[in-house]
Amino acid sequence: MGFFDFFRASPTPVEKYSDPALGDMCWSDDDEAWAGSYNGTQYLLAYGKTASPSEGLLGYVRSILADLSRVEDSLASDKAKAVNAYPHLAEEINSLRLGRFFFYGHKGTNRLLIDLDGGRDFRSWRCEFKGTTPEGIGFDD
Repeated sequence: MGFFDFFRASPTPVEKYSDPALGDMCWSDDDEAWAGSYNGTQYLLAYGKTASPSEGLLGYVRSILADLSRVEDSLASDKAKAVNAYPHLAEEINSLRLGRFFFYGHKGTNRLLIDLDGGRDFRSWRCEFKGTTPEGIGFDD
């Protein structure tokens, strides 16, 4: 990448994108991502400065959404750890469930951030993955 490439405009994202496995996605200006649904799971694919999602990110999304057992197992394990760390929030933690998935690339690595539904008192819970490696759950309040 040359110095002047920094000033070059990025391509405008396509409004609609269809993937044979994931189905139809629509561009969301608010999320700066393509939004779709796969087997009831809502997901977003981050804009990567290309007009359509990259094949690398699409492959990652397909592999995760095709078998959610790895994500579900990780969430169960991470919830148990969170209960130990925050025993006063045990009831809330145990009620957390998978929400919207946000897939993106960062420094050459595919990543996943999942919103967890069921938080209380303005806590926003999430779990994160670097590739297929879970990085735990946490919250903002």
